Amino acid sequence: MYRRAVCMILAAGVVVSLAGCGRWPWKRKAPDMLEATTEDREPFEGPSAGRTTTTRPVSVRDISGGRETDRPASGAETQEPAVESSQTGEDREVIAGSILQVNDQFITVKDVLRGTRVQLMGLPAGVSEQTFRRKARQIISEELRKQATEALVLVEARRELTEAQEQRIQKEVEQGLRAMITDADGSRKKLEHRLLNQGTNLEAALADYRNNLTIRTYLRAKFYPHVEVTRRMLLDEYRRKKSQYSSPKKVQMQIICAVDKSFLSKVPTQPADNRELLAKGLAKGRIAEAVRALAAGDDFADVAKRLSCGTKANSGGLWPLMAKGNFRYENVERAAFELVEGQVSDVIETESGYYIVRAAKVVPAEVVSFEEAQRQIEWDLRQQQYQKLTEQHFQRLMDQATIVQSDRFVALAVDCAVKEHWGQ
Repeated sequence: MYRRAVCMILAAGVVVSLAGCGRWPWKRKAPDMLEATTEDREPFEGPSAGRTTTTRPVSVRDISGGRETDRPASGAETQEPAVESSQTGEDREVIAGSILQVNDQFITVKDVLRGTRVQLMGLPAGVSEQTFRRKARQIISEELRKQATEALVLVEARRELTEAQEQRIQKEVEQGLRAMITDADGSRKKLEHRLLNQGTNLEAALADYRNNLTIRTYLRAKFYPHVEVTRRMLLDEYRRKKSQYSSPKKVQMQIICAVDKSFLSKVPTQPADNRELLAKGLAKGRIAEAVRALAAGDDFADVAKRLSCGTKANSGGLWPLMAKGNFRYENVERAAFELVEGQVSDVIETESGYYIVRAAKVVPAEVVSFEEAQRQIEWDLRQQQYQKLTEQHFQRLMDQATIVQSDRFVALAVDCAVKEHWGQ
């Protein structure tokens, strides 16, 4: 039976379900505390969609009297635990709100922000603070779910891995460090400087890497022996998803176009009602000129460079190799897919102007045989089974754990994210 794990953020309590796979940026030592800023009082976005959570009584120490009481984790506000020192109530609130404890491990606001740094930096510039806070809260909440769930897995993995497995993990960590140094021009100092610029340090990066390897090694050893794929399963999957193991016909189009709006600047501004009609007439004259040049034997690419109004004119009107359904104008694409390689279409009229298309290259559709697709299908099926088994295991661990989640933790993290990344 798994050891019952008690995961506690030391503040106001709301039970949440945390799940997923991601980073593992916590430390075993008691962490530094972050200073609270403006409190974000939006409600915490509870469990992930599709998950249910059981509310259990949680043993909480009352700081005023030193007694323990059992309270529902999703009920009224929960008292903070006793703190050994003469800290003020405000200091205790900062400490309580900035730590999540998973057995003897700690996850801090700083850890969660480190795990979300790339995503937070990737949020659109120029958004309002309110929009940034909403998006940051979503990112931070998901990262918190990942870190808390994997904390439970990591405790179990450290308890059950063999000595030989631990030695292999150590060797991989050492190899990983050498690879990181090599990638930093062979300089450990450059590597450390690069990591500092990324909001972390070498010690934390190696801890992340080790924890990642530990969990992956443990889960693979635990569940891969239970993954089974038979030939019947392979055949059924191939027949069910045969189209996915085939490649469609593709055509590389070469286009000459005369777009009406490209000629608006060449017609009088008055009278306004006739401008579009006049522009259309000029476009029609341009495409007719292209037809005459092609009939005279001029090279298609040269005519496109000289007469086309399209975005690809400078490259001879040549578009990338594409499957059907990727070009804006269906009638132009349909004409291209009816051509043999090297053949040129008649003039095609669209809502925006006139087109001539050439099939520069044609790649026929190809059906991948079962023998050719078998290896990929087997890999897909094994991954699906493995994913299902690990997710079920995560849920079992969560069902055995009592997790008390404080909205104060997320509020602190959002405040820090705003301070560090909003408007940058």
